[in-house]
Amino acid sequence: MFFAAVLWVSDVVPLGVTALSIPVLLTALGVYDDIDPALSGFADHLIFLFITSFVIANALQKYNIDRRIALWIASRMGSSPRRLILAIMLATAFLSMWVSNTATTAMMTPIALGVLAQVIGRDQLRE
Repeated sequence: MFFAAVLWVSDVVPLGVTALSIPVLLTALGVYDDIDPALSGFADHLIFLFITSFVIANALQKYNIDRRIALWIASRMGSSPRRLILAIMLATAFLSMWVSNTATTAMMTPIALGVLAQVIGRDQLRE
C-alpha cells in the first residue's frame, strides 16, 4: 500500500497505470499464484477483453493504420464490391485464428469502414 500511495501522491504515472500495476506487482512477488485472483477486484476477464479490443481499434483509427490497410486491400483486390468484401472476410478470418473474435471484430470495423469510405469516395468522384 505504501508503494501505491507514493505513486498516487507523486503522480509519476497516471492513476490507472498505478492501480493496475499493484496486482501485477503482487503476482510477481508471489502474493498471488495467478494474475486472475489479483485482478478480480477490478473487473471480469470479458471487460478487459472488450477494453483491450476497443483500445486497439482506436489506435488503428488514430494513426490511420485502418486507412492504410483499406487502401492496400483496395489496391490488391480492385474496385469490385464482391472482391472487397471477400478480402475483408479473408482478413477477418486470418486475424481470428490468433486473436479472439471480439478483438477481431473491433479491429476490423475501422478497416471495413475505411474500405467503404474509399469505395464511396471513388464513386462520388466519378459522378
